[in-house]
Amino acid sequence: MRIREATIEDAPALADIFIAARARMPYLNPGLHNREETRAFIYNVVSEQTILLAENAGMLGFAAMESGWLHHLYVDPARQNAAAGSLLMDAAKKFMPQGFSLWVFQANLGARRFYRRHGCRLVKATDGAENEEKLPDMLLRWPGHKNEN
Repeated sequence: MRIREATIEDAPALADIFIAARARMPYLNPGLHNREETRAFIYNVVSEQTILLAENAGMLGFAAMESGWLHHLYVDPARQNAAAGSLLMDAAKKFMPQGFSLWVFQANLGARRFYRRHGCRLVKATDGAENEEKLPDMLLRWPGHKNEN
């Protein structure tokens, strides 16, 4: 398994993983965005961020980040629980050693366990009024590497 930076040519595969992963989240409204809108979001918004890919005979998943934020970390549902998520999380920590924040839906128990295992801590929980999905969410923070000097 290896990590590399994404290029614009990777956008279709990124969108496929994003769509497949979110389709397995039963609490999301499937009609919120259609496939074309989601693909446009990947091309026009996510592709402007730094995106790292996990690969092993194909794309396993990706992490999109910028300015102290981990905006997205998705692994192909067919290839989950095979270390790609942890590899991407480690890469995000190396990319942003000062720490970063992220949002996670409260209903996404698997993601919450994953981020907790990787050292992220709760900053605040919300009722979801401020997010597009209108679902309760949580702001998490990975505090960064401690200065050993």
